[in-house]
Amino acid sequence: MLKPTIETDEIQGLERLLESDSTDLASWIRLLHLYTQQKRREGVITALHAVVGLAPDRLDCRLRLGNVLEQRGEVGEAGRVFDDCIERLNPEMKLKGNLLALFLRCAQRGGDEQATVDRL
Repeated sequence: MLKPTIETDEIQGLERLLESDSTDLASWIRLLHLYTQQKRREGVITALHAVVGLAPDRLDCRLRLGNVLEQRGEVGEAGRVFDDCIERLNPEMKLKGNLLALFLRCAQRGGDEQATVDRL
């Protein structure tokens, strides 16, 4: 059981809100932040899935989802997430430094690093 705090109260409130309206992107992003702060990995994964479902072009969240899945041992699913990120890139897209660094860091992860690097 989590110790009651302002954050856990907010998490519970957001979870109730999202039960009735699962399309509220801002609430999912806030919940993702709170789950991350409290190191609630399953909650992070749920929130990341929701965010990328509602905002498919949020590459930062897609890459983070792939990272978390890979850390959990779901390498095949992580690879599909990373591949989807690459498919969503286009020449007009301007990758900011942090997103580009995250892309490169993700490309170096995994058991078969060469296959992941070949994606890029």
